[in-house]
Amino acid sequence: MTWFNYASSDTDITQEPATPSYLSPPLKRSISFPSIEQQIHANDWLFVENSSQPINQIYLNDLSTEEQDHSYVVVCENESNSYDATPLSTTIVDGYIYFKSKKDHQPGQILNYQYSLYYGKDYIKYIEATPIYAADTEDYEYIYIQNSQATINYYLDSDNSQNYAQYSIPSSSVDFYQTTIDSTSQEKYLMNYFNKGIDWIDNVSQRIGSKISASFEGPNIKVVGTKSPNSGIFKYRIIEKSEEIEIVKIDWTNVDCFSTSNQLTELILLDNLEYKQYYIEIETLSDKNSLSTGNSINIEEIQFLKNYYLSLGEEQINPDLSFISIGGLR
Repeated sequence: MTWFNYASSDTDITQEPATPSYLSPPLKRSISFPSIEQQIHANDWLFVENSSQPINQIYLNDLSTEEQDHSYVVVCENESNSYDATPLSTTIVDGYIYFKSKKDHQPGQILNYQYSLYYGKDYIKYIEATPIYAADTEDYEYIYIQNSQATINYYLDSDNSQNYAQYSIPSSSVDFYQTTIDSTSQEKYLMNYFNKGIDWIDNVSQRIGSKISASFEGPNIKVVGTKSPNSGIFKYRIIEKSEEIEIVKIDWTNVDCFSTSNQLTELILLDNLEYKQYYIEIETLSDKNSLSTGNSINIEEIQFLKNYYLSLGEEQINPDLSFISIGGLR
């Protein structure tokens, strides 16, 4: 069984051959893709729900617990080559583990690499890729060495809260609007301008009652369009996709697109939906701001973050450890 290891901070890489003292995270869970229906690009944000067990908890000697953001990391690893393993930028937001894809993955492709969540030990994220001489190959290869305690203390210092280790990132770094769809989109998520060419020309409404619908994934959505001196008002509602009935999550709500100057901006910005599939309906109204010279609407694109519905496997315990634990260790 492949298990990600990293060297202790006192490893002397000046020796040839170097003899690292390896550290091993005690716990691991595989991250599974049900299928790949859409292309995934390297460095795309992925996420997986973690509601069954708080993996960012450390168990202290008195069996009390302490939450630590540095005690877990997602690793992309080659099951047939233990040296081919890459830690990834990882963070937790609202009970979901966010990390970046290591590689491009095409639709229908079977992954040659396994994404795994390692956890349960202090400072797993505080490691750096380091070239080291390998006697067996008489060449240099990259291993991961834990930062020195002085460097770790620097990262942990509240005065240095804007300085993060390579794999320890703030939740604000996650791009919750990574996916963009518009009138040209042809994949799973579509943005449909009804009666295009008549009711809508170049993404601008031509009459009252012009409609748009689009599918997207929660919990975030951003609708981008133009506010201007001659823009009108539209209404929108958001419906949760369900096999049985339509569930209206946000009922008809008006948006005034009037502005004293032309500006491409956010017309709708929501971040409080659930991690589910939705679609949005938009319709132009006859009402307009009293200062507006017209009631046309321009809507360019919709942004959100794709959900690939990843899942965490059962907890695995490092077979090299001589004890069993139900949580993190210190």
